[in-house]
Amino acid sequence: MASTILRPPAATPAGDGNKPSSIARATALMMVTVLLSRILGVARDAIISHYFGRGPQTDAYNAAFTVPDLLFYLLQSGALSSTIVPILTEYRQQGRDKAADKTVSVVASAIFVFIGLLICVMWINARALTIWLNPGFDDPTIALAVPLTRVLLPAQLFFFLGGLMMGVLYSRKQFLIPALGPVIYNTGIIIGGVLLRPIFARLLGPDRAIEGLVWGAIFGAFIGNFLLPYIWVLRLGVKIRPSLDVTHPAAMKVWRMLLPIGLGVSLPNIDQMVNKAFASYLGHGDTTAIMNAYRLMLLPIGIFAQAMALAVFPTLSSQAAEKNLSAMRKTMNQSLRNILFLTVPASALMLLLAEPVITFLLQGGKYSHADTLVTASALRALSLGIFAWSCQSLLTRGFYALQNSKIPVISGAIVSVLFVGMNVWVVKPVLGVKARVETYTRQAGFLDQQVYLLQPLVQPTLDAQTQMGEAQSALTSSGAGQSAAPTLSTAGDSLSALAQQTQTALTNAQTRLDAQNLDVVAAQSELETRAGRAVWELGLTTSLAAAIHMTALFFLLRGRLSGLHTRRLLSSVGGILAGTLALSAVTWLVLAVCKTVFEGSALPAKLTALITLSAAGLCGIAIYALVAKLLNLGELQSAMGLIRRRRA
Repeated sequence: MASTILRPPAATPAGDGNKPSSIARATALMMVTVLLSRILGVARDAIISHYFGRGPQTDAYNAAFTVPDLLFYLLQSGALSSTIVPILTEYRQQGRDKAADKTVSVVASAIFVFIGLLICVMWINARALTIWLNPGFDDPTIALAVPLTRVLLPAQLFFFLGGLMMGVLYSRKQFLIPALGPVIYNTGIIIGGVLLRPIFARLLGPDRAIEGLVWGAIFGAFIGNFLLPYIWVLRLGVKIRPSLDVTHPAAMKVWRMLLPIGLGVSLPNIDQMVNKAFASYLGHGDTTAIMNAYRLMLLPIGIFAQAMALAVFPTLSSQAAEKNLSAMRKTMNQSLRNILFLTVPASALMLLLAEPVITFLLQGGKYSHADTLVTASALRALSLGIFAWSCQSLLTRGFYALQNSKIPVISGAIVSVLFVGMNVWVVKPVLGVKARVETYTRQAGFLDQQVYLLQPLVQPTLDAQTQMGEAQSALTSSGAGQSAAPTLSTAGDSLSALAQQTQTALTNAQTRLDAQNLDVVAAQSELETRAGRAVWELGLTTSLAAAIHMTALFFLLRGRLSGLHTRRLLSSVGGILAGTLALSAVTWLVLAVCKTVFEGSALPAKLTALITLSAAGLCGIAIYALVAKLLNLGELQSAMGLIRRRRA
C-alpha cells in the first residue's frame, strides 16, 4: 500500500508540458493544493488569535520568525527552485541526466554544510539578531522571542534542502508533492497550537505555552518541506550522492545564477521584515495586526498567482531553452491576463470586506473587536497591492526562464531602498510623539516626587505654628514671658512664612503635576491615533512598492521579449476594470444593507460576518462574471476551465 501511494506519476515530456492544456491542468492542481494550504493557514491564524489574542506574546511569536526569515530571504531557499529548474530542464532536453544528478548532489551537499554552519552562528547570536531586527520591542518581548527563534532556526535547513528537491520535481513537471509542503507545514503549527500548547503551558507555565506553535512548525517543515520531496525525488530515479565538488561546471552554473536570483526573489519579500521592524516601534500588538493582515492578503495571491506562476514556469523554461520567444510572449500574455482577471476583483473584495473577513476568521477568544478594527485597517491598505504582487510573481519567473537574473535584482534593490524610505517617513512622526510621551511622563514623575516629598512637610509646619502660638499665649497670660515675647513672635512669624511657602510649593507642584498628567494623556491619545494610522500607512507603502516593482518588471521583460502583445493585454484590463467597478458598487451596496439589518442584532458576530461575506461576496462575483460575459472576456472561459479541472 505504501509503495502505491508513494510511486510518482511518469514525468511529463517537455514538449507536452508546453501545451496550454498541460499548463491549465498544472495550474488547477496547484490552485487546489494552495487553496488547501491557505485554508489551513487561516485556521492556524484563527487558533493563534483565539488562544493568544493580539499582544506581547503574539508579537514575540512573529518576531521569532525574523531571524530565520533573514537567512531564508538573503539566501532565498525559494531561489533554489527558480535557479535549478531551467538548468535541469536544459540538461534533460540534451539527454545529460548524469550531469543533472551531479548538479543536485553537489548543491545539496554544499547547502547542508554551509547553511548548517550559518544556523549554528545565528543560534549563538540569536538575542543580538532579534534585537537588531525588532528594535522597538521591550526586553520582556525580546526575552520571550529568543528561545522561539532558536527552535525555529534548524527548520531553515529543511526549507533549503526541500527547495532544491522541489526544484527537481518542478523540472520533471511534478507539482503535487511540492504543493503539499505548505499544507503539512501549516498542519504542524495547528497541531502545535491545539495539542502541544496545553502541554507546554502545564510544564513551563502559561507564558511559555506559545512554544508549542514553533515546535509544531519545525516538525511540519521537516516532514512536508524536506522528507516527502526527498523520498519522491529518489523514486524518480535521481541519484543523490554526497559531493563537495563545488567547482564542477554544472555546480558553477548554479552558483553564478543563485546569488542574483536569490536577491531578485528575496528583495521584494524584504518588505515583510521591514514592516515588522518598523511596526515594532508602534505598540504592543501592532506587529501581530500587520502580520495577520499580510497573511490574509497572501490568500488570493497564493491561490491564483503563485499557483499559476509555479505551474507555468517549467513551460517558460522549456520555451526559453528552445529560443522560442514568440511562444514565451503568448504564454506570458495569457498568464498575465488570467492573473489580472482573478486578482483585480480579489483586491476590491478584500478591500471592501476586510472587517467581516477578519471578524469571521480571527475574532473570538482573546482577539477582540478592537483588534479586528486595527487588523482590518492594515488589510485594506495591503489589498490594494494584491494584483501587483500577483503579476510580479509571474514576471520575475519570465526573467529566470531566460536565465537573466540581473534585472530583477537591480529593480528589486531600487524598490527596496525606496520602500525603506517610505517606512521611515511613516514611522518618524510616531517616534516623535512617543518621545514626547516619554518626556512628559518623566516630567510628571519628577513632579509627583516633589508632591510626595512636600506633602509630609505641610502639616507638621502648620502644627508647629499652632503650638508656637499657644505657647506664646500661655506665657503672655502668666506674665512670665514678657521678655521672650519678641523672640516668640519672630519665631511664630517665621513658622507662618515657612508654612505658607510649603503650602504654596505643594499647591504649585500639584497644579503642575495635574497639567503635566493632562499633557501625558493628550500625548498618549495622539500616539494611539498616529500609531493606528501608521498601521494603515505601512500597508499602503507595501502596496505602492509592489505596484512600482510590477510596472518596472513588465516594461523590462517586454523589452527582452520584443513585446508582450500589449494591446491585447490593455483591452482585457479595460474589461476587467469595468467588471471590478460593477463588483465594487454591488458589494458596497449589499454590505451597507447587511450593516443596517444586523445593527443591534443579538446574533453572534461570526454568524453576521459570514452572512455578510456570503451575500456581498457572491453578489459581487456574480455581477463581475455577468459583465465579463457581456464584454466577451476570454479570461472568463479560462477561469471556468480551471474550476472544472479542480472539480475533476
